[in-house]
Amino acid sequence: MKKLITAADIKNLVVEKKSVIYIDTKTIVTPAAQDEAKENGIEIVMDSASINKESTSSDSLNEVSMYSGVNSNLVSKIVEAVILQLKKNEQPSLIKEIGENGLIQVKGGSVTLETLEDGIKAKEILGLSDSPKMTAGIMELKDKPLHWVTKSDEIKYVLEGVLELTINGQKYTGKQGDVFYIPADTKVTFSSPKQTKFFYVISAK
Repeated sequence: MKKLITAADIKNLVVEKKSVIYIDTKTIVTPAAQDEAKENGIEIVMDSASINKESTSSDSLNEVSMYSGVNSNLVSKIVEAVILQLKKNEQPSLIKEIGENGLIQVKGGSVTLETLEDGIKAKEILGLSDSPKMTAGIMELKDKPLHWVTKSDEIKYVLEGVLELTINGQKYTGKQGDVFYIPADTKVTFSSPKQTKFFYVISAK
């Protein structure tokens, strides 16, 4: 299961006076989290075990190429073609307009959810660099539960579908327009019978 590092997680490290966070190849660090880490001098380090594993896989591929007589120029051209195609498929950037009084408007049409894993998509639209006391975003669940422990107070607003929260064995069901407030340090499972999309706000500690 992939792990998501948000700007709120980086902010917590700042509070805890930590300067390094170790991640593995299955960890997703949001752009806002990367900005927050850079601003606060927190180093994001790939776990050595993951690097060694990737290096071993890479070495194996190199050996296969060498012994199969693959032309290095051909490989370079293939890589260039793949990179070009990826650039064509890049998702549009999030559009934010900032007023002189500090107001921030995010254009809804520019919000494209990113796949965290099969059945779970999310997009952080406001990070701690935008709003120091909270982060916000949109998440979508399809036929897959998300097990979570809140590190701080959270609010969920159901945009579409049915959102189910299970806390201490008790299930709470929210429909479009419903709002949930979840206190910090709550072990909760988010799920949906079919599909749901919700807006979330997470306060900073």
